[in-house]
Amino acid sequence: MAFATEYRPKVIEQNPEVTFGEVSKLVGNAWSQVKKEDRKLYERMADDDKVRHEKEMEEWRKTQKPKKPLSAYMEFVKSERSTIAHKDADFATVSRTLGAAWRDMPEESKAFFQQKADQDKVRFETEMAVWLAANPDKVKVKPEKKVKKEEKVLVEKVVQDVEMPALEAV
Repeated sequence: MAFATEYRPKVIEQNPEVTFGEVSKLVGNAWSQVKKEDRKLYERMADDDKVRHEKEMEEWRKTQKPKKPLSAYMEFVKSERSTIAHKDADFATVSRTLGAAWRDMPEESKAFFQQKADQDKVRFETEMAVWLAANPDKVKVKPEKKVKKEEKVLVEKVVQDVEMPALEAV
C-alpha cells in the first residue's frame, strides 16, 4: 500500500488519460519490478501502518456502544439459519421457515435459546456499564415527555367537569 500511495500519482501524471483500473495495473506491474531489498522497506512501512491502524481501531471501538443483546428468537435464527438457508432461498422464504419452526418449537426447546439470550443480556449490561463509565459525555438524558395539545385540552375538560366537594365548616 505504501508503494502504491507513493507511485500512483506519478503514474497518473505520466498517463492522465488512463482509467482507474489501468492505473492499478501499471502500479502492480511497477511493484513486480521492485527489487526484494527495496520491497522490504515498503513492507516494513505497511506493517507499521497496520499496527497504527489496529491501535486506532481499538481506540475507536472503545467509543462505540456495545451491541444490543439478541432475543431468544434471534439466538435461534443465528444458530439455525445456515441449516435452512441455501443459495436458491430468498430472504423471505428463509424468514418464514425460521418463524414457523420457532412457533412450532416446544417451550422446553425454546428454554435453551432463552438462556443464551439471558446470558447475552448480562453481557450487554456489563459492557454498557463499562461504556457509560468511560463515556459520561455520551449519556443521553431523555427529555421530559411533552404533553400534546389535545391531551392538555382533555385534561382541562376533565378537571372542569369534576365537581369540587364543598368544604365543611370546622
